[in-house]
Amino acid sequence: MHDRDENGVAYYIDMSLLRRAREKALRQEEIEELDRQIERAERDLHIVKTTSMSLKMIQDVLAEMRRIAVEAALNPAADRKALNRKLDKLKLEIDKIIEGATVDGVNMLDGSMGSIDNVIKAISDALNDMPNH
Repeated sequence: MHDRDENGVAYYIDMSLLRRAREKALRQEEIEELDRQIERAERDLHIVKTTSMSLKMIQDVLAEMRRIAVEAALNPAADRKALNRKLDKLKLEIDKIIEGATVDGVNMLDGSMGSIDNVIKAISDALNDMPNH
């Protein structure tokens, strides 16, 4: 009977260790999944920030272009060639901003993602994938 008790205790200890190992494995799996979610959220946040910053910069350039166009419209004596040169430089600036709007080798604003709807969907998906805090 003594042997049976010892075996029972040994069995209980073995099962307890197995349960702990299983729980630890589950926790490790959960930790790894959370790490993957954090990586995705960080990447998605980078997409949103890059796109937002680039669009803000383009918006600022367009505001300057508008200012130049209004100036030209209000001042018939304005040097049109000089104003056109300024506008051309600003167009190049927009092109550079678009060129630099890349995340992981994918340009967010050059049309390679398809229509603007695809860009908006990508940003929206990125925002929706972020954990709520």
